[in-house]
Amino acid sequence: DLLPHVGEGPPDWNTCLLHQKLQMLNSCIEQQKSTAQGVSASSNETDGWDLDLEVEESPSNSCPTASPAANHVSSPEPDADAEGREGHLRPLDGVRMVRSARDVYIPITQQSLPVTEDMICQQQEAFSKLGTSKEAHKIRTRMQTVSLKSDMRAFKAANPFDPCLVDFVRWYSPKDFNPNALAQYDQEHPPSTPPGPDPSREAACLSARMQEPGNVWQSVWDEADAAPVSRQQHVFDAVREANLALHYIEQLSPMEVLKTLAQHFVVMAFCTLAQTPAAHCVPHLKQELRALSKCINTSLLNETEDLVERYREICNAL
Repeated sequence: DLLPHVGEGPPDWNTCLLHQKLQMLNSCIEQQKSTAQGVSASSNETDGWDLDLEVEESPSNSCPTASPAANHVSSPEPDADAEGREGHLRPLDGVRMVRSARDVYIPITQQSLPVTEDMICQQQEAFSKLGTSKEAHKIRTRMQTVSLKSDMRAFKAANPFDPCLVDFVRWYSPKDFNPNALAQYDQEHPPSTPPGPDPSREAACLSARMQEPGNVWQSVWDEADAAPVSRQQHVFDAVREANLALHYIEQLSPMEVLKTLAQHFVVMAFCTLAQTPAAHCVPHLKQELRALSKCINTSLLNETEDLVERYREICNAL
């Protein structure tokens, strides 16, 4: 069963690291339960993930900046249909593939990776140690695009009729697709003879960042082979991440636990006190609350004893 009073979903970075680790444990439990029930995949029921991936500039962007509404699939993936599609859900409303003009189908994808705040810091530290060599660039790209490549493989399996990057981007990151560019290009340029892929036509539909030389999305797309999630390795290792979360909790000393909890109890108490009518009526209290707020906002939470004592003085002033 899930840990009580922790909640479901990925770790919330607005909470303390201890709570994030407890949320990570719940995410691992959910993943294991889903795997045991044959439910190892999810689907993006929105128009796309709207992923903002700038590999070299921001390592933390390997995680989606907007969480899509992922719906769990209640049964294992169906076998390939008569047309050869695998791991698909339903057609994406009104969207057809650029080359074959067939319906674009939403693929079943793996669940997004739950990440705690310290995991991002560790990843950034690892990236900085890699250096700036060509090999280091390849390693960083491979580490940051694991989920992206998995979704591309699933998309190709669900749409086996000569898919191109434009088809994937239109579903996955709609802001990088120009819906009017395709019709405009066709008006200005006659169809190619003989018919076939037209790189210029496809590039015209994409945003400027997608057309940059050496674009990561294009290189990952070229490397990704078609494979539904049932034939993919799990991106999220629930057992490993659960053990890491447990190790973090086990190595905490009682003082560290008390310090972490005290910091956040003070913040919660401050918010409660700031919402009372007296906080807006008593001049001295308003001044003290502003001072305490400044103390908290300037990251002085490590001085737990001072904050607790300061809060006690304010309460006594009431």
